[in-house]
Amino acid sequence: MPYYPPSSGGGTPGGSDTQVQFNSTGAFAGITGATSDGTSLILASGNLKLAGSGSGTALLNAPATSGGTLALPAGSTTLAGLGTVQTWTAAQTFTNSDLLLLGSSTGATAFASANAGASNFTITFPAVSGTVALTSGANVASVSNSDSTLTISPTTGAVVASLNLAHPNTWTGAPTFNANVTIGSTNQLLWSTDLILTRAGVGNIRHGAADAASPVAQTISVQSVVGGTADTAGGDFTFNASQSTGTGTPGKFLFRTASAAASTASTQNALGTLLTLGPSSVLGSATTAGLTITQTWNTSGAVDAALLINVTNSASASTSALIDAQIGGASKFSVDRNGNITGSSSLTMTANVQAGSASAFKWSGGHGIISSPAAGQVQLGDANAVSPVAQLLSTQGSRSGTDSNVAGANLTISSGLGTGTATPSTFTLSAPIAVASGTGAQTQTAHITLSNTDIVLGTAAIATGANDGFLYIPSCAGTPTGTPTTFTGRVPMVFDTTNSQFWFYTGGAWKQPKTPAGAAIVTWQ
Repeated sequence: MPYYPPSSGGGTPGGSDTQVQFNSTGAFAGITGATSDGTSLILASGNLKLAGSGSGTALLNAPATSGGTLALPAGSTTLAGLGTVQTWTAAQTFTNSDLLLLGSSTGATAFASANAGASNFTITFPAVSGTVALTSGANVASVSNSDSTLTISPTTGAVVASLNLAHPNTWTGAPTFNANVTIGSTNQLLWSTDLILTRAGVGNIRHGAADAASPVAQTISVQSVVGGTADTAGGDFTFNASQSTGTGTPGKFLFRTASAAASTASTQNALGTLLTLGPSSVLGSATTAGLTITQTWNTSGAVDAALLINVTNSASASTSALIDAQIGGASKFSVDRNGNITGSSSLTMTANVQAGSASAFKWSGGHGIISSPAAGQVQLGDANAVSPVAQLLSTQGSRSGTDSNVAGANLTISSGLGTGTATPSTFTLSAPIAVASGTGAQTQTAHITLSNTDIVLGTAAIATGANDGFLYIPSCAGTPTGTPTTFTGRVPMVFDTTNSQFWFYTGGAWKQPKTPAGAAIVTWQ
């Protein structure tokens, strides 16, 4: 039997040395960029393609041993050509956070998680110049970051052009909002230190939505004591205006409101400054009432005050005033610290003016005028009553027990001055006379009238049987011997009730009426 030695592989290797061979139309050929050192398969260029059936899966697995790894190229080499969505079914760890998402220069890079709403989902992004879009159903539409860190939490509801997070969020820097920020009815904006709302120019903080046909009233309030807590003070509410430096004018508080137009219109009424609060000053509007206080008192027995000024006077100058109303810097009406009222002009009263037992009306000029536009009457005492109180009109006197031998002040009552040859005014002292018994008012009757230089008693002759209307002169029991006080052009008289004689003091002595033949002896019937 003949012998045939074993057959060995035939053909000449293709390509370059160390290149991996493949069947190229029945002949050996080398794979460009795919070489081997006898231990490892080295791909210098080109692609490694895993091809499976249409319904199957092509897997690239690490060795099925404990601690086995699948190593991908490092350095500048990249794993490209992933044109489909990638899915991880287990947690993935990327050393040094090296998960690189490459988007086009004009588009956006999408990163999706089907289970983002089921658990906490934190993604840390490096600084990017474009937009990072997170898609999880309709929960998050878009998130933009301006620095290298942005942490978000899963959402629970549909979001349209906003970020709706399910729990409180904390910003450690200054966030910028280019659109509205909406907060639910039970949520709050919280800050741990002073909150500063900043705007580069003149700012406006407005409560409520955009202007509408039916604007909604707004309220600013501070935290209150919770109900059920007894006798606990509420918190103060403080507004600070801008602080100046040195002699600079401090900032003011301006309260503005719009005035209603004179006729129907659809344009907004212009705002005007109604009240300005400045350093130690309150400025009102120049065109309307500076300060209008409107109250409703409807609690029976309550002691109300429309305006209460309560000053603690620990120390002050004597000229200090509770109220000082001025025009052009000149005081027109003031109330000093003791309650004294001073006016620079007439004071018109349409009701009673009451002064305390130790108070007074004072005027600093030569005289004070109490005026009435028509025929007037000045009455001392209260309104007429069943038990009228006697009144006293007097001038200032000296202080008893203090001032020695000091004369009191004269009291002069004068009627009005006329001019030229007009009939002089009269001065009348009147008193009532009795009428018939009952409630009818008694009649005021002139008792003494001073007219020109005359002194007139009564108004007419009295009846022969009259009981009143007489002139009463002083009397003495015997011949008078005193020296009366002198009043130029006038002489005193007295009636001697003992001798039934008239006496007149003239020429330095008491004298009786006389005839050329001697003293007039009057025989009384």
